[in-house]
Parts: sequence; structure tokens; C-alpha cells
Amino acid sequence: MPTRDIREMTDIEIINELSSVGIETTIDEFKEEAISAGSPTELANMWKTYLKKRAREDFLYEAAFELWSRHLSDVKCPEMLAVFIDETINMYLEKPEEHDHASLQNIYDRIKEFYNNLLSEDQTPDFELFNWLTLLAYNDIEGFLLSFPFELARHGLADEAVNIDRWFADISSQPQNFLRDMGCILAEAGRRQEAFLQIEENLERFPNDVWVIINAGDAMDSLEEKERAEKLYLKAYGMAGSRYDKADVIQRLIEFYREAGIMEKAEAYESEYKALTESSK
Repeated sequence: MPTRDIREMTDIEIINELSSVGIETTIDEFKEEAISAGSPTELANMWKTYLKKRAREDFLYEAAFELWSRHLSDVKCPEMLAVFIDETINMYLEKPEEHDHASLQNIYDRIKEFYNNLLSEDQTPDFELFNWLTLLAYNDIEGFLLSFPFELARHGLADEAVNIDRWFADISSQPQNFLRDMGCILAEAGRRQEAFLQIEENLERFPNDVWVIINAGDAMDSLEEKERAEKLYLKAYGMAGSRYDKADVIQRLIEFYREAGIMEKAEAYESEYKALTESSK
């Protein structure tokens, strides 16, 4: 069986290799069988029952996936979408430090394509499909989608970063995670009015989410709205229920007061932070 990358093989070469192990098909027959099977894995499992000669273990699956990607890209298939987003995430994770504006734009374009495939015919998000994909994919899709916008923004792609946060806030079971990040990205990009509006929306929609409060403080701090930032940090400090949330808020208060030159308050919170973190060991 072939040892070279199946992506380098032509359709005819793949069809001939399948024929050599007893799988007789054409591209048209493949498309019909694949749609009937419902996914590349199910098609490869079906092909296994037709084998007349031992095949390399992965070849049937590789062939099914490759031919599907070439000839059935317009057919919505959860398994193929999971492969697509895994490939997209891996494109970033392989060498994140080497990415530039162009490579990040390419990854963004793939995320946009992924999102468009999550829309139903009436253009509303398919929540069930997205949840299913989070289980099918090897990577943490939502974790990546939360972190990647900040990388885009750092490379001058703030509009693209905001788009991702807006899209997936509409489809995630925890929209506040994307919306609070959007506020920070807008603030760091200097888009004051948009940032203020987003922060206000977040605080109104999620008044009891401590991290919405914390990130609102971060955004206000970026906007040089120091008094408002302090109030938000102190509010989050009073709300924080877990030791970890409390420690994160205290760290922000320490840095905030140090930058403001209010050393007495900074040192008081430093003492509290030390007692809190030592007691957790």
C-alpha cells in the first residue's frame, strides 16, 4: 500500500489503490456511497467488509476522508467539520511564534468558513451541531476560539477578533466568555465608544458573573478610566466566591494601586494575597 501522503495522490491513484484491495468504486459511486453512509468513518467501515486483500490499516479511512474533502465539501458532515477545525487549530498551534499578519488572516478565514457551516438554512446557529463538534474534535475548540482573538488583535486584526467573539457568543453555551473578551479587545484597540457599549451590555446581561466584572475592570483600566476600573475591581473583590477568583482580583488590585502610587493599599492587598495563596498549599 502507498506510504506517501494521500493528499499528494490523484483521484485515479486513490481509486486504483482501493481497487487493488477489492474496493471497486468510481468517483460518482463514491459520492453516492459516502452520502448514504453519512460520514467518512462509516464509509471506511463499510469498505472493510469488501476487502479481498489486506490493506494498510489507515488507508481506507484516509481515502474516505480525502475523497470526501475533494468531492463532497458542500455536504455538511459533522465528522468533516471536526477534522477541518482540528486542522485549523493545529495550523496555529504548530509554531504560534512564527505567525504573521498573513498566516493569522488565513486561520481567521478558515474560522469564518467553520462558523458559516454551523448555520442552519435560516442562518441561525445550529447549537446542537456545535456542541457535537466540541465532542468530536481532538482539540478544545471553545478554548481556542477564546484565546485566538487576542492574537489577532495583537497583529492589527481587531475587526477579525471582534467578529469571532461576536459569532461564537451567539452559539456558545457561555456567551459571556466571548463578550467580556470583546470588551477588552475593543478597549485595547482604542475603540472607546464601542468598548463602553460592550462593557455596559456585559454588565447588564451578566451582573452576577465575577469574571465579567473583572474583565470590565481590565477594559476600563486600558481606557484610562481609573476610577471606574477601581470600582469594578473592588466589586469583583466583594463578589469572588472561590479562592482562585479572589486571588486573581487581588493581583489586579495590587498592580492597580502600585501603578497609582498608593503603596499602603497595595501592600495591604499583598499581605492578603500572601496569606490566601499560602493557605491553599
